[in-house]
Amino acid sequence: DRLRSRRVELLLFALLWLTYGYFYQTAQHNEAARFDQLRSLLEEHTLAIDTFAYNTADVIEYVKDGQKHIYPAKAPGTTFLAAAPFWLSMQLLRPFNRSPALYWHLVAYFTIILTTGLLSALSAVVMYRALADLTHDRQSALLAVIALWLGSISFPFSTLFFSHQQVASLLVGLGQ
Repeated sequence: DRLRSRRVELLLFALLWLTYGYFYQTAQHNEAARFDQLRSLLEEHTLAIDTFAYNTADVIEYVKDGQKHIYPAKAPGTTFLAAAPFWLSMQLLRPFNRSPALYWHLVAYFTIILTTGLLSALSAVVMYRALADLTHDRQSALLAVIALWLGSISFPFSTLFFSHQQVASLLVGLGQ
């Protein structure tokens, strides 16, 4: 029974992660601000996005000692969470750098599936396990999790580089 349960969890994870990974939505201002901050952090070692501010309107200006800096109007948690996957994607996808547009889309895509998509799929498995243990009804737990993670706003948010779904996913994990 334990092996069967683990197989269901693995299949659930694969179904959700592959489904989230199937979709790629180009970055709008919200995501662009976060990606800009990732580039600034990794390339310039600062949270300010002065160099990349042209790329998004979702910013704030901060002046200190007469010097203006531009920051994303976002909490930096998503930036910190994505720093390693973003860096890894940048390194592994270097051969595509001859086409900058393709390169940055691929880096963004892999960063999203390695952060938001991965967290969502893992959290869904945690939720399935908790529901199955509480109800002793694995089939209903599986249907409930699939309905929630594919049939609600969690689904499109699992394909975006927003903090909303990452926070929701972490809350599921913390609730256990």
